[in-house]
Parts: sequence; structure tokens; C-alpha cells
Amino acid sequence: MPAPPLAGAWTVDPKDPAESGMTDFTDTALITVLGSLQVDAGLEVMKHAGVRSAFVMSDDRASVIGFITAYDIMGEKPLRLPG
Repeated sequence: MPAPPLAGAWTVDPKDPAESGMTDFTDTALITVLGSLQVDAGLEVMKHAGVRSAFVMSDDRASVIGFITAYDIMGEKPLRLPG
């Protein structure tokens, strides 16, 4: 069962242009978190910056290793992952 939508989340229709479902980083801050950061701390970084997503960097900041969203963190995914 998918997690419920976040309060205030936008929706897109299959007929909408792809651009409507993307983040424009010329208008929105680009946030990074380290891969070793705990999930709750990553969410706090995003909240503080006023964004709902962040690029996950290797601990040496040499490469992007992933992308995380508030939806991922607040849904059931963290409960399924081994910790």
C-alpha cells in the first residue's frame, strides 16, 4: 500500500507537460546531504531549507550517490530498509 500524499503535495495529470512534475533548480534551492547522515537529520536539513528533496553525496563529497525526497522519508520505505 503506497504512503498517503504529503499535505500540500501537488498532483500532475498524465496529460500535463513533463515540466510540471519536475523541480526547476533555478527557482528552488539545490540541497545535498551526506550518505552517512541519519534519515531524520536529512529530513530536518530539507525542512530548514524549505525543500522536499535532496541529492545524497558520498561522504567525501566526490559523487552523487542518490536522491531522497520527503515522501521517501515520511512514507513506509524507512521501515522496510534494514537499519
